[in-house]
Amino acid sequence: MSLLRSKPRLRSLAAVGWLMAASCSAPVASSTGADREGGPSAPRAPSSARVSLARQAAGPTVLVTGPGGESLAGVEVWLVDPRSVDPERAVIASRTLGDWVEASRAVATEVLSTDDRGLAHFEARCEEGFLVAARRDALFGLVERVVPLPPKEQVPLQLLARAAYPVRVVDASGAPARGVALTLAAPDPATPDESFALPSSAFTDERGLATLYEPPPVATGVFEGLDQVPERVAILRIPVGGLAPVPLAPGGERVNVELPPLQPIELRCQHAAFSEDHWAGLVQVFLASDGSRSERTLAQAFEAGRIRLPYASRREDLRLHAVISEAAAPGRFIGMLTLDAPATGVIDLPLDEGLIVTGRCVDAEGSALADQTIDLFVVGDASTAWTLVTDGEGRFRWLLLRPGKALARVVIGARTRGTGPPKKSTKRLGDVSAGEVVDVGVLTLR
Repeated sequence: MSLLRSKPRLRSLAAVGWLMAASCSAPVASSTGADREGGPSAPRAPSSARVSLARQAAGPTVLVTGPGGESLAGVEVWLVDPRSVDPERAVIASRTLGDWVEASRAVATEVLSTDDRGLAHFEARCEEGFLVAARRDALFGLVERVVPLPPKEQVPLQLLARAAYPVRVVDASGAPARGVALTLAAPDPATPDESFALPSSAFTDERGLATLYEPPPVATGVFEGLDQVPERVAILRIPVGGLAPVPLAPGGERVNVELPPLQPIELRCQHAAFSEDHWAGLVQVFLASDGSRSERTLAQAFEAGRIRLPYASRREDLRLHAVISEAAAPGRFIGMLTLDAPATGVIDLPLDEGLIVTGRCVDAEGSALADQTIDLFVVGDASTAWTLVTDGEGRFRWLLLRPGKALARVVIGARTRGTGPPKKSTKRLGDVSAGEVVDVGVLTLR
């Protein structure tokens, strides 16, 4: 089995997007609790009203041109202001998409289409620099500014062609395989059995087709000697063992891939006190033989307490990491479950083996710790620690699964995060039973 390796290091503002994509294979372990829904606005069609309004705004104006210097109309272009990047959305984008371009697009502050002169007028005021990127099919370009833009200065952005690697995937019966994730990788010349995963991924469509694009240099600058490795391979990121990397043809010739016999796996949330559709979240499924984490698969979002994975191993046991939220607040992750399961048709996630703990955090003066990042944990058991953000009244909800001791003896702790010494508080749960929603009342953090 090929081992995927990546070596991220922070380079600049542009590397924020790469850093997100490079972490896509890691299991999701904690959450800031920010709302993952309110994503970037949809591309806006050019209109005189839009241009007139945008010209009065304080954001940058970008001129998008093609390889020959010609202005390009109707091109999708997006702006990332580092101050507005939501860490929660960044984690979700990186771990579900595995692609630098798509991840940076997902966390964009603003998304537009160029007008008939190739211009995009952004409204967002960027006082500490910004990144602007644009694409049209195989064309892509980006510009990074790490200092504020002088007034009325126009930002040129030229799109250049990227190497494209088309792939077609079929199942064992020869039918198109839809929704298969593939990641571009470069073979390691020093270790033939290993490959470096690059931050470029794609999913097959209803015809089984996907195109992998060479990522921009800002995303691959973390790989030493990559420019000396011209070969590229595709990694199929599904929970199946023994899938060798697929050599990709230079020059854009399509490569065909046939999957081995597989079966669908269905995951569903189970809780005696709530209906199945109460739950949402992210889940990453991989082979149990891969250990505590896998670089083979991407995480997938689910809603209404259920998700169906069409391609999984028939013979190998699976492991999964599920980060759980409630459907009413899909971006506020309240807990995590790790589970080993056989590769059967249905895997139940037993969410009622622990508790839902609710409460309200205040400071020594009794004022609500609103929108405060806090750690919750069972005293004496660091493995239970969970990070979240309180709401506007200091309230929280925490899914405490498998606390490791009798519930009546559990003492929960809370502590603040941020600058300065952490403020702490503890409280004993008392006589409670698995599956309950337990309100611990007010926690005064001193």
